[in-house]
Order: sequence, then structure tokens, then C-alpha cells
Amino acid sequence: MKVYIGKVGIQPFAKEILLNNLRSMLNEDYVYYVVTPYSEFIVMAEENTEFYVSLDEADISIADGVGILLAGLYLNNDISLIKSLFYVLSRNPVLYKAFPEKISGSDLFIDILEIANEQKRKLYLVGGSEQVSNQSKIKINKEYPSVELVGQYYNHIDKEDKNLFEEIYQSKAEIIVLAISPPKQEIFAKNLKNFLVSKNAKAVIFCFGGTLDFFVSKKVRAPIVFQKIGLEWLWRLIIEPSRIKRIYRATVQYINLIRKYKKLSTYIK
Repeated sequence: MKVYIGKVGIQPFAKEILLNNLRSMLNEDYVYYVVTPYSEFIVMAEENTEFYVSLDEADISIADGVGILLAGLYLNNDISLIKSLFYVLSRNPVLYKAFPEKISGSDLFIDILEIANEQKRKLYLVGGSEQVSNQSKIKINKEYPSVELVGQYYNHIDKEDKNLFEEIYQSKAEIIVLAISPPKQEIFAKNLKNFLVSKNAKAVIFCFGGTLDFFVSKKVRAPIVFQKIGLEWLWRLIIEPSRIKRIYRATVQYINLIRKYKKLSTYIK
């Protein structure tokens, strides 16, 4: 089952259920990929068909951002935008009617490392700078010693890089972590899955964006209070003003888009 925010379908997982599903996937003879949409993705999917298809065909799509919870409540209930925003700021339980919780990609990455460590899985890292990738390797080796890091790639990445696909296949990686910016990341994941399926491989591919930067503390996550009331974008704007275009897309354009979709719903009288 999916809850649709604009064109993008997102599965309303509780984290414990999600982790159980991922453990099962790691034991199956197939290839899966996981995406973590937040508000900016919804706008980008309207503008980029290839990106939309990559999100739509993902095996797991989780709500990464309070903006997704907000839209899930607003679009699926007879409720105003102002009241929905109030529920976000007050953390009212009503906020979780569509999605039981927000599952951050940065937090899920730690969960995946713990699972990989428990099960002695093979891991491949794609993306991040050379420095961040190598720092991640050192930290993983130290804190998750049973994880076998079978490869890293941090050079220029093309979404149809067959040589890289082959390298990942040859590594026999069971968990592939992508740390690439959207929309290239999700398109790459879809293409990599198709390649690995053609080789009868087995793996789970995770689209984690800038997670490695947070993992090695190159960037600092927003304080918990900002995360809880959906103001991570404001924190990002304060510490990275160069991201203003992306933040505008994830806030102003996003709100305008979900209002447009609301007008198409039966809830408007």
C-alpha cells in the first residue's frame, strides 16, 4: 500500500516493520532498491519524468521528512493547511494519520550498518568525496568490524555507468549504499538494479544522499528540536545559505504543489 503525495507513492512504514522487511530482503535471491523521498523529491518528480519513474519503481519508498507527514495528513483528510501546520509544530498525534513516523535516511543508515554487522554482510559505498568515503571506511571498520567493505567509488558517476555496475557485481556486495545527489542517485539505483537482476545477483541498494557527510561529521545535522517541528530546512539555510534554491523548492514550491493537489481532491467543498 502507498500513500500518494502528488505523483509519488510512499509506503507508510513503522521503522520496526521496515527493518524486518529489509532483513528479509537481504536473505532473498533478488535485487531491491530503497528510496527516501522528502519534500524536494515531490517537486522534482513533477519536473523530471525519469526521476519520477525511478521513484515509482522503487521496492521500498519511505517518508524521510516532516514535510511528507504534513502532506499525508493534509491531502488525505478534510483539514486546512494552517491546521496541518499547527499539528506539525505541536507534534499532535493526528500528524501521524497517514504515516506512522518519519524515517530519516541518516538514521536508517546506522540501522543498516548494525544489521550488516550482525549478519556479516558485504558492503559497497558509492559516492561522497574521496575524503568522506575514506573516513567512512575507517569508521565502519572500527565500529562495525564484522561488516566487510568490499568496495568504494567516489569519482565522477554516470547514471548508466556499466563499468561501475560490473565492478559492483564482481564485488559480490550484498548491501550497496549510494551517497549521490538526487535525481541522479535514484536513476542510478534503478539502472543498477536492472543490471544486477540480469546477472542473477542478490543485493539491496539504498539511496542515502548526503548521509556519509553526517556519518563522519563533515556536516552537522539540525538540532532535534528543529527536526521535530519540521524546520530542518531553516537550519540548512542558516549553515549552508548556498542551498537557498533547493530550500525554496522544498518549502515554497512544495507547499504550492500540495495545495494544487488538494484542490483536486474531494475534500474541498
